[in-house]
Amino acid sequence: ENIVDEPVQPKSEDSGRAPAGKISPIEAVPLILQAMDRIEQDDEWYALGQLGQYITAEHPDFDTRTYGKRKLSDLVMDLKRFETKKVGNQLHLRRMD
Repeated sequence: ENIVDEPVQPKSEDSGRAPAGKISPIEAVPLILQAMDRIEQDDEWYALGQLGQYITAEHPDFDTRTYGKRKLSDLVMDLKRFETKKVGNQLHLRRMD
């Protein structure tokens, strides 16, 4: 369902909401936090790949395009709730709270 291009909808009076068919990226925060809580971790930094694997295992219908982003890295970098850093070729993130 996310593969086809949807026609552009005219802006409604509800400009604070995401466009039809899209969910605000902030709605993904609980899924990411849940993954962090369930993954055994020695420090506060989590590998994005591991988080993504957990999220898709627990929520097979999860698709970053639903949140208006092409990749999970684009999604988490857009959220101010997480700090990111590169370790080699891997992106890691941690909670900012």
